[in-house]
Amino acid sequence: MMRSYALTRELAVALALGGLAVAGVILCRDWRVAAVFGGLFAVAILTWFPFFGLMLVVAVVFIGTPSLKISHARGVVTHLFPAMLLLPPVLLGFLGHGAVASRPAVWRPPSLTPLTPFIAAVVALHLLGLVWAPHTLFAVGQLVTLGFDALLFFAVVAAVSNPGRLQALAWATVLSGVLVCAAMFCGGYYDWAGTLHLARGVELNFELFSEERWGRIGGLCSANQAGGFLVLATFQAIGLSRVYRRWRRVGLSLLPMLFLTFVVVSGSRGAILGFCGAAGAFMLFHPATRRLLLSRSALLVLVLAGAILAGKPSFIDRMLVGFGYSGPLIFTDKKKSDSAANVSGSGARFRMWKDALSVMADQPELMLLGLGPGGFIWHTREPEVHSLWLAFFFDLGLLAA
Repeated sequence: MMRSYALTRELAVALALGGLAVAGVILCRDWRVAAVFGGLFAVAILTWFPFFGLMLVVAVVFIGTPSLKISHARGVVTHLFPAMLLLPPVLLGFLGHGAVASRPAVWRPPSLTPLTPFIAAVVALHLLGLVWAPHTLFAVGQLVTLGFDALLFFAVVAAVSNPGRLQALAWATVLSGVLVCAAMFCGGYYDWAGTLHLARGVELNFELFSEERWGRIGGLCSANQAGGFLVLATFQAIGLSRVYRRWRRVGLSLLPMLFLTFVVVSGSRGAILGFCGAAGAFMLFHPATRRLLLSRSALLVLVLAGAILAGKPSFIDRMLVGFGYSGPLIFTDKKKSDSAANVSGSGARFRMWKDALSVMADQPELMLLGLGPGGFIWHTREPEVHSLWLAFFFDLGLLAA
């Protein structure tokens, strides 16, 4: 049998190895040698303690900076984020531990989820889409991101095999939520960005998503990503609060209020709507906790409304703009909304989708096959599709519909 996971002991060993890596970085004069030295120690930690490494990947999956930025053309960029680089040694560690701790005659692979065929089909269709993608290298970058998402999903499903590991996963998410809030707090006071050029078109990108630079606060990631992650952390904190008693329960009950306040600070309309939809869906499909959730949700809604009115009333304008409002703004100094300027909200999205549909209309075969992986970004020079379902359609056309 595979040994049980001892978080405290493995964390101590990981910190010790990390200390050695830091010492090597300090002693090395050449930053390239220091980076290699630290990277090797990081790989050793993640491979030797794969479950700890997996929780670390979950804890930093929201981080959008630093990132490896690869420019293919103006407005077309591939970003490789820290969590994407941490996952391969983690998977290698799981395979190594499984090979050593289990006899081939009795070892059985972990059970797969009902979503497995769907995810496999999505990956297979995107691989096929490389044939007609407008830019092969950029399309490969998009597939690397898709592959990371799929591998992380399967790794979490396979590794979180008992209540103890499920609790560790929830704690990783909650602690990450606290880190997101701290980074957003810094983003409200500091504006910092920089790049380190590695090769032609390749650079390390460092950036604090601050209100001064972006108009909204995200911290170590974009505002929408920060808001969405904090909604997830809100539900995880609510769940953990039912496991503990006394002061831990009180602390975990206060964290959802903190997280939702920073969701408002992020200005993410989708995150707020996602929170409301997820809470309603959970109460609908899980009647056993309906009364408890209704009482907690009522308090959270009051906190949310208070946070909006006291901290960021302009968020109400953003919600109106998101649903197509183009009149004078109520809570901000602007005379007209971004939706009227066609740069934000539903107006901007319809413009982006119309541009991509025009390209497909000029070549009817693209309506069937799609624009290929990354084709939407290549043709429109927009950073994303802003719709999960339309992303599949623009990538693979009616073939994926």
